[in-house]
Amino acid sequence: MPIYQRGSSYQAVYNDSSLPEGRVRATFKTEIEARQWLAKAQVARLEGKSPATLLAIATGVPQTMSDLLERTERDHWRGMRGAKSLVLNAKAVVALIGPNTPVTELNDKVIRGLVTELKTLGNSGSTIYRKLAALSKMLSHYQEIGGDMRALKMPRQREGQHRVRYVSEAEEASMLQWAERMGLD
Repeated sequence: MPIYQRGSSYQAVYNDSSLPEGRVRATFKTEIEARQWLAKAQVARLEGKSPATLLAIATGVPQTMSDLLERTERDHWRGMRGAKSLVLNAKAVVALIGPNTPVTELNDKVIRGLVTELKTLGNSGSTIYRKLAALSKMLSHYQEIGGDMRALKMPRQREGQHRVRYVSEAEEASMLQWAERMGLD
């Protein structure tokens, strides 16, 4: 498992006959980073992790659900309108699935269990739907950045009936006064 200097960077090579090409190569800025990656790859392989995990380590693709949440927030949600609620929904999902759960271990059974748990906690159909949408975005982002995972089925949830609310005369007067103070017609 050598490390080679290539120009101003370092290439680490992890050889293993069970990998698609018989090896995984990754390039790093420093020799220390290359050595750290090789050590992580060796530990991952001894733990019986898949070649996809070794590739994820090499490419910097998030490995755990908490890592994926941070990466999706940074790359996609940060600065978006409604980012706060998107991140809160994603955090709730990650907490239930487990922050240290490897992304590659997610499957349809885990998703069904998540939906059951959310229902048990008293979440409405629309709340569950929004939490699943956050999870779906995280997983599609995982695939966009090079993660190897098959698409998972997100069970649709029924939206609850909306409520009609009527504004009282006092509330109407208060709103009109506010609009007048703000210079709105």
